[in-house]
Amino acid sequence: AVVSTQSTGKKLRTLKGCLLLHKHGSGSLPRPNDTRWNSWYVMVDSLLKKKLAVTITQGEIEPALPSARQLGPTDWELTEKVVAVLGPFLVATKASEGDAQCISECIPLDKRVYFELDSVSGFS
Repeated sequence: AVVSTQSTGKKLRTLKGCLLLHKHGSGSLPRPNDTRWNSWYVMVDSLLKKKLAVTITQGEIEPALPSARQLGPTDWELTEKVVAVLGPFLVATKASEGDAQCISECIPLDKRVYFELDSVSGFS
């Protein structure tokens, strides 16, 4: 006879979360640095890409973690908005890097950022 226990289900959910973390790259997030703002964007974007794995594992691996310190629906919604707002700035930053860039490219980049931000839901 097969006996199913709560701990077996819990172990399977934890294993599933760990496998999802592995599928999306390492289980750790890229560490931001103080000199490049876009390193923070990369970290938050990476967190968002690992949302399912984090959601599955945060309550299973660290059950003693207070719910106020766990990421809830409001936190994920805010994270999605932050990525949506900062994404156009990342594109503009990457486009303007390098020695071959010219000041005349600033206005088109500025307009591109403006129009992309205008399309972000709930930003206006």
